[in-house]
Amino acid sequence: MRLARNGVTSLGALVVALCLSPGPASAQAPSSADCQAYAQDYAANSVPAGGALRGAARGAAGGALIGGAVNGSEGAGRGAAAGAGIGAITRGARNSNARQQAYTSAYQSCMAGQVPQ
Repeated sequence: MRLARNGVTSLGALVVALCLSPGPASAQAPSSADCQAYAQDYAANSVPAGGALRGAARGAAGGALIGGAVNGSEGAGRGAAAGAGIGAITRGARNSNARQQAYTSAYQSCMAGQVPQ
């Protein structure tokens, strides 16, 4: 009778230990650091670099056309300079905002466990 009781106690301890032990590593939720790394990589790859340079080029071309139409060659130079500055700032800000939105979305999805494997 004493042996049967110890066997049942050992079996009960084993069941409790199995229930309280964590599952396999793949079933655990990702850590904040893992999700930060994932989101940074996702944002860097989803929003193209060089937006400010493209914005400057487009702004310079547009500014030169408008400035040239208003004040000839002198106006074209001033318009190109102003357009380049404005184009770089606006395009850079737009890309920065898009990158931040991509990062936030990827981070939140990762923390919710919705990252594709």
